Amino acid sequence: MAERSSATSRVLAVIEEGVAASVPANIVLMRGLIEATTPAHIDTALAQARRRSQDAGPGQRLRAVEALWRSHPQAWHLIHDVLATADHGTGQTGIVDQSTSRWAATFDRLAETAPDAGMALYALGDPDLLAAATAEIVDWLDRYGLLRPDHDAVEIGCGNGRFLKALAPKLRFVTGLDVSAKLVMDARARCSSLENVRVNRTAGEDLGALATASVDLVLAVDVFPYLHLASQGVVDAHLRDAARLLRPGGSLVILNYAYGVDPTSQQVDLDRRATAHGLLVKRFAMGDFTLWDGTSHHLRKPTLADTFIAN
Repeated sequence: MAERSSATSRVLAVIEEGVAASVPANIVLMRGLIEATTPAHIDTALAQARRRSQDAGPGQRLRAVEALWRSHPQAWHLIHDVLATADHGTGQTGIVDQSTSRWAATFDRLAETAPDAGMALYALGDPDLLAAATAEIVDWLDRYGLLRPDHDAVEIGCGNGRFLKALAPKLRFVTGLDVSAKLVMDARARCSSLENVRVNRTAGEDLGALATASVDLVLAVDVFPYLHLASQGVVDAHLRDAARLLRPGGSLVILNYAYGVDPTSQQVDLDRRATAHGLLVKRFAMGDFTLWDGTSHHLRKPTLADTFIAN
């Protein structure tokens, strides 16, 4: 009984904190489901939160979380199946090959058991919610002028190709890279009718196989946290190569830079590394999306005009 009470208290704290901070309802529910030892803990915590809620604003946001839980009763089992498959601990040896191959094997398994949920827990296994979250990010990129019909792009960690397919109509050419052989197969199948999409498997160590000054956009959605878990050398290699791949004025967009690190510290670390590789930090923000809580980092390759102004 004490264990159940403790689990319920943790879930209640996560839900109330998220609701008070106006975190997207699906993110609040996902966090609560992660903390819940059983589905019953969610039911109990939501009932307690409802009784304790007095303010109309939190009450409305809480009702949104409750509605999502009622419409996605399978989400607890799905999330815990994914978490049991994906070990987010650091590699034991610190050797890059072993770390990246471990993630490749992990995502191969997820591609078999939970092809969409394994890539985005916040969608709760709902394909419509995942499609809406994908479209929101693509619209965000478009709004900032990063998608143009005469531009080429690379997506690091393309997964099963959901972003590749959404980006293809807005770009001249887009290349997807992933460490998982199974996800590369899935992405190729998803994009098989698109002539301006190519999907390649990578070892995950760097972007060395791609040509210098060949793209206008390098995109990494929820990928850099895994590069951090592999090694700091892998992080720097990807930043170095992204700078090399970009044409002058091109952009590196990182959505989520590291897990378990506060956003300010993330930005300080990324600023330092980016500057070392000749990238300009253009924008950092939180809360850009309504269906996802990822941090937004926009870096740019300098142009001749930037060099002239600096001098």
